Amino acid sequence: MEYRKITYILGFWALMTSALFSQVKVASLNPILTDLLTQIGGDKVEVVSVMKKSMDVHTFQPRSADLKKMQECRAIFAMGKGLETYLPALEETLQSGQEIVEVGRTIPSQKVTADQIYACCAAHSRNAIDPHWWHNVKNMERAAKVVYKELEELDPSNAVYYKEKGEATRQKYRNLHNWVKGQVSQIDRKSRLLVTAHAAFAYFCKEYGFEAAYIQGLSKEGEISAQQLALTIQAIKEKNVKAVFPEVGANPKTLSQIAKESGAVVGKPLYADHLHTSYDNMIYHNVETIVKALR
Repeated sequence: MEYRKITYILGFWALMTSALFSQVKVASLNPILTDLLTQIGGDKVEVVSVMKKSMDVHTFQPRSADLKKMQECRAIFAMGKGLETYLPALEETLQSGQEIVEVGRTIPSQKVTADQIYACCAAHSRNAIDPHWWHNVKNMERAAKVVYKELEELDPSNAVYYKEKGEATRQKYRNLHNWVKGQVSQIDRKSRLLVTAHAAFAYFCKEYGFEAAYIQGLSKEGEISAQQLALTIQAIKEKNVKAVFPEVGANPKTLSQIAKESGAVVGKPLYADHLHTSYDNMIYHNVETIVKALR
């Protein structure tokens, strides 16, 4: 009798301990979201990072091994705004009770204008929604709220925890946003022309007072016609552009040629589609690089 009582108590304790310390399992389709989910979820959430930092967000496609990992997750977090072109196909593989959360869905969108041609893929051409919303730090503050609200629904027993972590993260991004504005103020407004390889920084430019200039038709491999090259060099000379910026993971060869012939310098590469060690460090790196070159 005593043995049965002890066994019951131990079994009950094991059950309660398992429930207490079990983690909500979610998947992330972008390293930026992995960073955000880890901050807000803490030790209550297990984050399965499907796409690694070294991968290209515009060409990535989940493999069968990735799909298998995602089958074990309650929710799959995506950047949204058409960045993950494979989402419709992924949705067809979902198990009962699973959902895809497009974090960028409720964040105000910007469209690609006629002079901002993406070279990454046809889905991101003129009149399409620009998917690079995270370069405006205010949008990451909005994203933090989307994430913690979703985690509250997935795991109501820890709702207070997610809200506290989420609001702390939002405050951190408010502070980071103010830091960016302070740094950018060191650049004369006439010099706030950001020349990059492809149209990844429109949200940044609109929020922080830059004119966005992209090497029209330039792909990440550096392909550009002779006519476009000549026009680009002429425009950079006329605008007295101080620096042009390559991107991490892209071929800087053509930008180097443009800089040499226009008199501009080549700045350090910016993080456009790739992530630094963290989102915060990506912003620090990009802003410090831009300010140093254009100030």
